[in-house]
Amino acid sequence: MTTPPLALVSAFTVIFAITGVRSLVRLLVPVDGGDRTAELSHLLMSIAMAGMAWGWPAGPDTPGGVAQLVVFGVLAVVFVVRVVDPAEPPSAGNAFHLLALGAMVWMVLSMPASHGHDGHAAPAVTQLITIAFVVVLCATPFARVLRASGSAGHVLMSGGMAAMLLAML
Repeated sequence: MTTPPLALVSAFTVIFAITGVRSLVRLLVPVDGGDRTAELSHLLMSIAMAGMAWGWPAGPDTPGGVAQLVVFGVLAVVFVVRVVDPAEPPSAGNAFHLLALGAMVWMVLSMPASHGHDGHAAPAVTQLITIAFVVVLCATPFARVLRASGSAGHVLMSGGMAAMLLAML
């Protein structure tokens, strides 16, 4: 695995520090219509992605990776239930959070493959799925902004996640 350039690591650190602090504040000081589960998931994702940028071991074969798979998997299940529950009003926010958590799980699962082994590139299927997540993560916040339901935090989180996925290829 090669070490990413310090400028890229620094950019990811700033992006995920902003999204993490924003989520922490919104978690501690709830806003009207806020979703504490969503804020917790954004906070944890921000911490994990900042750690990944600095090279913390996060593949599925590491204790940290297993912990992330469990935490993000459980949070994803919460949002799956919200998305499919007929009693829940349809929410683009719930779908977005499910997408972001799915991307996190994918990041952890594909970490060893994305960095290649012995200098080899990631398998084509890994690249294809990663690019699909990048495309959807890039499109989602702009669709939300057009519907006037987006936020700068979601745009920054989506953009940062997409950039990190691209950097993994």
